[in-house]
Amino acid sequence: MKRCTKCILPESYPSISFDQDGVCNRCSSWQQEFEKVDYESLRKELDVLIQQKKKEARAAGIPFDVIVPVSGGKDSAYALYVMKEIYNCRVLTVNYNNSFQTELAYRNIMNLVNTFNVEFRMIAIQPGLLKEAYQAGMKVLNEFCLVCNCTGYWLMMSFLADQFSKYNYTPLIVGGWSKLFEFDPQINTLNFLRYRELLSESNLLDRFAEVLNIDVLNALSDQTDVRQNKTGGFIQLPDYWPWDHHEIIETLHCYGWKKLKGKDTHFDCWASPLADRLEKDKYGMTQKTTIQSSYIRAGMVDRAGALMQEELSFYEPVDQDLWHKFSRHIGLKDVEFTRNICVK
Repeated sequence: MKRCTKCILPESYPSISFDQDGVCNRCSSWQQEFEKVDYESLRKELDVLIQQKKKEARAAGIPFDVIVPVSGGKDSAYALYVMKEIYNCRVLTVNYNNSFQTELAYRNIMNLVNTFNVEFRMIAIQPGLLKEAYQAGMKVLNEFCLVCNCTGYWLMMSFLADQFSKYNYTPLIVGGWSKLFEFDPQINTLNFLRYRELLSESNLLDRFAEVLNIDVLNALSDQTDVRQNKTGGFIQLPDYWPWDHHEIIETLHCYGWKKLKGKDTHFDCWASPLADRLEKDKYGMTQKTTIQSSYIRAGMVDRAGALMQEELSFYEPVDQDLWHKFSRHIGLKDVEFTRNICVK
């Protein structure tokens, strides 16, 4: 398989192209956007924004300055740490129960909530309805991440709209998603137009709209990427703050946060290995490929080592027990399930 000579993106990556030196178009665009980021100026911009939002929240009589969605993983945990310990904000933490949350992720969340003494809400949608949407995602798209991610954003924004409607104001929402390392323009699991189409085709849209705010979905569907919608009051801390993964983990360990041995990303979802497998079968790569490629561009990892890990991952055995657990969990019969996956 042909790969970029600078990163490890394969030729199977959608819309990839290579220059005469074999360097992919993602490396070229990444270099132009991120090679010279002025974090000092961005930090000052963030300082002003936080102080402004704190004043606005207090003037509106709102009990929280910022909302921090948390998953139990390191990025959202660090966003919580920064907002509480560095900016001294009144924080409301919100966790979306997608039905795949691991025990370790839940323990991390509860520990951080108690350690930082912040308010916490866990939000969820009817399990049966969510599972029907997961079934539709598997049958139509051979994936479930689109359903998980889009439902989570719709649910969270509906919850916040309801909670703060009497104030006619929503506090600043601060996430930990890094465009620098995680942006994947061609494999979009936050495509609300496709999500809406899937729900409509599966006769689920009206049922979701009975419990979630359809106006919120309409607004989300009009946005190119909700993770970068600063005008809607949603910012990502890594847009303003150097995102040093080693420093982040060392800091969080001091507050009792723990990672899964040998894995510091996506251990908050027990189904993530299956999502990786489905993505690998569809695109010849996973989200880890995207992240490792960004690390290579930033000079954080060696290409040869990343490439070796990538190629070894293709020989990892399929965990059949986990597949069957997943199929039972979302309500697919094994015969339906195996027909709709490609296990290589």
